Amino acid sequence: MAIDGEVQHRHGMLLSVVLVSEEERGLIFETGEYEVFVPREEISWIPSRPWPSGLALGSRCNIVICGISHRQRRLIGSIKRTTPQTNPYIELMELPAGVVLCAILKVLEPDVVAILESGASGFLEGPYPDDLRTGDRVRVIIVSVFPPEERLLLQFVGRL
Repeated sequence: MAIDGEVQHRHGMLLSVVLVSEEERGLIFETGEYEVFVPREEISWIPSRPWPSGLALGSRCNIVICGISHRQRRLIGSIKRTTPQTNPYIELMELPAGVVLCAILKVLEPDVVAILESGASGFLEGPYPDDLRTGDRVRVIIVSVFPPEERLLLQFVGRL
């Protein structure tokens, strides 16, 4: 990828950037030559966790290039992909089949999302009781997990 036709930026390339602003949708960084946008979902593997420690306006961190917006003349980056070994979905993939996990539910009609103790979340596959509510604690097993896309499908086993 090229911005201004000079510097080549490749998918997966690591860049050192400086945080210049925070938006509701994510963080804006600069390298001195161009702007880099890191969407909120690319900040941490676990959305409920806060920003990486030490990250404040003016601070420097590394990002991985994930895309480019020619219209906005900015690179799209990721902080979490600089540490793929911390992806909680990889750990889930390595569990033996049938292991029962604890989860807290978040009901998003028509879907039910189960948030595991690790912070990873996935869709709950039916059948399950009609009276499940947000905040209910349940037992689930993994049906399928795909770490690169943070996709997780869970089956309801019972209430806690």
